[in-house]
Amino acid sequence: CAIGLATYVPSRHSYSTFAFPGKVIEYMACGLPVIATRTQKFMEQIENNRAGILINYDKKEFVEVAVSLIRDDVLYQQLKTNALKLASQFDYRAIFSKALDQIHLGSE
Repeated sequence: CAIGLATYVPSRHSYSTFAFPGKVIEYMACGLPVIATRTQKFMEQIENNRAGILINYDKKEFVEVAVSLIRDDVLYQQLKTNALKLASQFDYRAIFSKALDQIHLGSE
């Protein structure tokens, strides 16, 4: 396994449009760059953090991106590193630490 795929059909009526992208975060936590469709607001974080590549729901575009990602070792390693970094923000220890910091700040 080298790439996480999150190619959801764009639809306002699909649950995946509004659901928490747990599977996508798991892919990144495994060090997999993600190829994802532009279906959720969260997917923008993948693009903004260079943890993967966003595409339209288009077969030709998917093939081009997948092949380029497999062939370009430098790009792959950059995206892999960034995917791990982005996923670490969703680790329960990081989330709890931020929440507890907010509680402590509020009690002063």
